[in-house]
Amino acid sequence: MEFDNYYKVGGSLKANHRTYVSRKADTQIFQLLKTGEYCFVFNSRQMGKSSLRVQAIKKLRAIGIKCASIDLTIIGSHASPEKWYKGFANQLLTSLEIDDIDFNSWWLQHDSWTDVQRLNLLLESLVLNRFSENIIIFIDEIDTLLKTEFKDDFFALIRACYNQRAESIKYERLTFCLLGVATPGDLIQERERTPFNIGTSIELTGFNFVEAQDALIPGLAYKVEHPEIVLKDVLYWTAGQPFLTQKLCNLIAQETINTNLIVRELVEKHLINNWEAQDEPEHLRTIRDRLLRNEQKSGRLLGLYQQVLQPGARVVVDSSHEQTELRLSGLVVKKDIYLKVYNPIYQAVFNRDWIEKELDKLRPYSQVINNWLNSQKSSSWLLQEKVLDEALTWAVGKNLSNTDYEFLQESQKITIELQIKANHKLTEINHKLADANEIASQKLTKTNEEAKQQLAKANQKAKYIIWIGGIVATFLVLIGQNRLDTAKEATRLTQEGYNVEQIFKTKQLESLFLAMQAGQDLRYLIPNDSSLGEYQTTTPLSGLLNILANIREYNQFDIGQKINRGASFSSDNQLIAFVNNDLTIGDNDVTFKLWNKDGTSIKTISSHKGKVRSLSFSHDNQYIASGSDDRTIKLWTRDGALIKILSGHEKSVVSVSFSSDNTIVSASKDGTIKLWQLDGTLVTNIPVQMQGNLITTAAISPNKEFIAVGSEEGIIELRSRNGTFIKTLSDHQSLITKITFSPDGKNIATAAQDGTINLWKFNGTLIKTIKGHRSEISTVSFSPNSNMIISGGFDQTIKLWQLDGTLIDSFIGHSDSVISVNFNSNSKEIASVDMDGTIKLWRLNESPVIKLTKHQGSITDIRFSPNGKTIVSAGKDAVKLWKWDGSLINTFKGYKTLGNILSISPDSEMIATSTENGITKWKRDGKLIKFLPKDKDLLTSISFSSDGKIIAFGTDKGTIKIWEQDAPTLISSLTNDSHKNWVNSISFSADGKTIASGGDNYDRTIKLWHIDGTLITTLNGHRKEVNSISFSPDGEIIASGSTDQTIKLWKRNGTPMKNHTLSGHSDSVTSVSFSPDGKIIASASDDTTIKLWKRDGTPITTITGYKKAVTKLIFSPDGKIIASATEDGEVILWNLDLDDLLERGCQWLQDYFATHPAERNKLRLCN
Repeated sequence: MEFDNYYKVGGSLKANHRTYVSRKADTQIFQLLKTGEYCFVFNSRQMGKSSLRVQAIKKLRAIGIKCASIDLTIIGSHASPEKWYKGFANQLLTSLEIDDIDFNSWWLQHDSWTDVQRLNLLLESLVLNRFSENIIIFIDEIDTLLKTEFKDDFFALIRACYNQRAESIKYERLTFCLLGVATPGDLIQERERTPFNIGTSIELTGFNFVEAQDALIPGLAYKVEHPEIVLKDVLYWTAGQPFLTQKLCNLIAQETINTNLIVRELVEKHLINNWEAQDEPEHLRTIRDRLLRNEQKSGRLLGLYQQVLQPGARVVVDSSHEQTELRLSGLVVKKDIYLKVYNPIYQAVFNRDWIEKELDKLRPYSQVINNWLNSQKSSSWLLQEKVLDEALTWAVGKNLSNTDYEFLQESQKITIELQIKANHKLTEINHKLADANEIASQKLTKTNEEAKQQLAKANQKAKYIIWIGGIVATFLVLIGQNRLDTAKEATRLTQEGYNVEQIFKTKQLESLFLAMQAGQDLRYLIPNDSSLGEYQTTTPLSGLLNILANIREYNQFDIGQKINRGASFSSDNQLIAFVNNDLTIGDNDVTFKLWNKDGTSIKTISSHKGKVRSLSFSHDNQYIASGSDDRTIKLWTRDGALIKILSGHEKSVVSVSFSSDNTIVSASKDGTIKLWQLDGTLVTNIPVQMQGNLITTAAISPNKEFIAVGSEEGIIELRSRNGTFIKTLSDHQSLITKITFSPDGKNIATAAQDGTINLWKFNGTLIKTIKGHRSEISTVSFSPNSNMIISGGFDQTIKLWQLDGTLIDSFIGHSDSVISVNFNSNSKEIASVDMDGTIKLWRLNESPVIKLTKHQGSITDIRFSPNGKTIVSAGKDAVKLWKWDGSLINTFKGYKTLGNILSISPDSEMIATSTENGITKWKRDGKLIKFLPKDKDLLTSISFSSDGKIIAFGTDKGTIKIWEQDAPTLISSLTNDSHKNWVNSISFSADGKTIASGGDNYDRTIKLWHIDGTLITTLNGHRKEVNSISFSPDGEIIASGSTDQTIKLWKRNGTPMKNHTLSGHSDSVTSVSFSPDGKIIASASDDTTIKLWKRDGTPITTITGYKKAVTKLIFSPDGKIIASATEDGEVILWNLDLDDLLERGCQWLQDYFATHPAERNKLRLCN
């Protein structure tokens, strides 16, 4: 029969197999590989990786791309390196059908080369030089290579091929796709090598009903009465896991015809009950074996899985090794930001009883720990003495679960406490008895009765002291317990701090919410008035700080259903219309829905008899137009009332839009463009003779005089309103998905399926091709001011561009293809929606962190006024005075500044800066008072004494000159023992008695001088130029930052501190500064980060959020704020006060709370 053996259980599906289910990954991998992007598909076994490879190769070959497929299991993992590389090379040539070469002779001819060099030569000379087409090499089952010692070399070669693209154009034609059960970190593990950090990960998820119905229902239809319902039941049990789905469908197909078939009974009978005996082909045992294969790590994996299974568990996804291993087993998957069991079958097979049995097999103390857990962790069940020693010996080298570690730590703790108590008591007793004996011996001259009485009293006193000691010991134990609890909480918050920064990369609002919760918990942990250096942990604060600096998303809501491409925002972003064409069944009408910006549904509208292909709001937001496969356009009011049906097209309407005067433009597969009035009158009918008449989209210019039409072949035609042909735009290479005119009418933006955007002048001249999306672009539009372009695509990202193609920002957070994105009327916000039905609202410029952005170009110096109320910033463009809230007070111009601020008067009324004409004083109102004319030597660095009376200059000759600024009088010139070249940095101690200077790359030294010019000492240690020097407020420590990427700490006498070198920056250290209390050191770097350190060199945290190098930083007088300057002309004020950060977070979440009121209750501080 036609449907006999319809399903295939296990193994790869052939390219034409009828049950292959196409998923989002199919589109992603095809689009990415087609454009030359390296890809990797890393997932658990039997998820369809190899079948995906087969399908991708079929599609890619169909468009003329050469594909090679290599299965590493054929080579094996026990071959010698030479045999392995030779086997790989042979498979490659065979797959590419290169059979005119004597391969064995070629290989032997190059036996003096290393194996890696031979393979690289083969790729270049025998593959790339032979073919002119693009070449994609698929390497499957890469996990078999991970066991070899030479894997790092092989994957480094692949990365080198990618890097060769920058030097050789032919390598742009070579692309690799890796598939297997692995992570990118597994590929190259030698720390000395660059990690495998190229390519795009393709996420392989389970099937959903929409994806699976066409392929899987036919095999069920002749067996069951309602195959759609049965398939939905199957997918409930399997969650779309490919192997299980095929197996369960096959089981149903093998049943006798049953109109009342119950899927659950089949699942329990054939998959869950006695599962180990029925697991053929092997699947569940593969999962079990991966969990238990390494006894050293299995306890940790089982413990983590045990947490996931707990009712109401919320295990946040992170990048830890054990989470990655558990996900690669296939047992759990990432859902939103949490780990969840993949499907009900796995949950029933690998249940809590199974975990307990497996843990019992591993633990020598299994019965005791179970009793401890069942007794609510009673201390009576904790291990002691020999049993504890044996358990600790067994635990060495093993990666245990959190529960195991807690049990062993509690056992150790109570053993130590008991030992301490016993020792204290024994010591006290010995002391008191000795005292008693001493007293007794001194009273021997008295009568025996008196001696006895005295001894009795002494013993009684000793017992009393012992009793008091016991109370004290108990008190100390309680203090110790409190400290232990605090330490545990600090450890938990530390991990949460790390987690939120990882989550922020894909889930902005969720990560802020979790960061706020961690910050709230931290607030209750730390005493009032604690300085940052005294915090038990700082990762929640730094996580919150970095999130607030970078967050753009301010609200989101889920409309509760999936969307195809039918979605449109009103121009004010107050309304969204969307449609899900997959809900169409039979002759039922397709519906679309209207929602408010606040997440409330307005109306569900029964719209068309066919799929809705396009939705559009009018420019005044009063009307909505919809175009459909039923060949009609329908016109609606903004509240969903039908106004008119426009008929006239002979095929599907693929695009509909409004002009500024509400003329409606429609494009159809019938090869025509039509213009309509609101009353339904057809104004113009334009036949468009493009290649095959395959029209995909159309748009009308703001002045209503021109129309642009796009096609499946990548061709765009410009026509006049009456249909007259003007010009063809033909630089795209694939289907045109969207066309839009700029509001000022000067430019046109077009988007294509290959992930490119073309920007054109209005006359059709190509300005720029913009590349950045990794797959199809579904939407593109101009900002209302015509200065920016926003785009969204199937790579789940939104990108903001300047008109010259420069990427301004990427907005990451959608978990499905972005299908519509729109600016608000003032170009300061955007709204986006994805196919999963999630709407997100973003702010472009507003931030909870204060940013000062008026400079043009790099800022080289910043200062707070002594009262902390104003800030001065200096760049080569100007000097600017700001209020601490970020508002600009004044801009000082008149002399070209050299970028140094020397001094600010206590009332902020006078500012001294360095300019090309010397040192200049500025009044607050901008008036210049020049003094201290320019020296004959070039001034390279300047510093003011703390009282503002003395100025020290470093010069390009290596000398230092000290001036009294009021006179001005030269006090001394430090020429003896001077630096060899430029003096890069200079600084006064707080008492003004010592000057520290740093040399450039030729010198690399730090010199300490008395104010009279006497050299105290020379400090050697930096390997490159010294960019910044700072004295601690007490003058006892000197911190120096260098281009060698380190900070070094020195005592005032020049002796290096114990933790002398602070490493962590990955580029030049540009600035160092002590906090006013001297407990914290801040360092800025060209690596776009700020790092905070304790005074002893212990790292505290790293602050990110910059796009360019950080050039300068300084603490506010109260130490609560760090002001930092950047190379791109921005000053950011980082508030280190936790209460202030939490308040800012609450303010940012106000819109989110309005649409999610229950979430507010989880953050007490926001109520």
